[in-house]
Amino acid sequence: RCNPIYISPGHHINMQQSVDVIKNCIRGYRIPEPTRQAHLLVNKIRVEHSDKTNPQYNLFD
Repeated sequence: RCNPIYISPGHHINMQQSVDVIKNCIRGYRIPEPTRQAHLLVNKIRVEHSDKTNPQYNLFD
């Protein structure tokens, strides 16, 4: 079981058009493919740069 997707109409698009856009963007995953790809890219960048640009410090060292 997964949580439902929240779909909201926007500027010059009604609810049915919003649902149609989301249905056309879902490719085997719960979230739309553009959102999923953005999430994967950001996580990849975060992992690649985490140790270099944002070192973690222990408060008690």
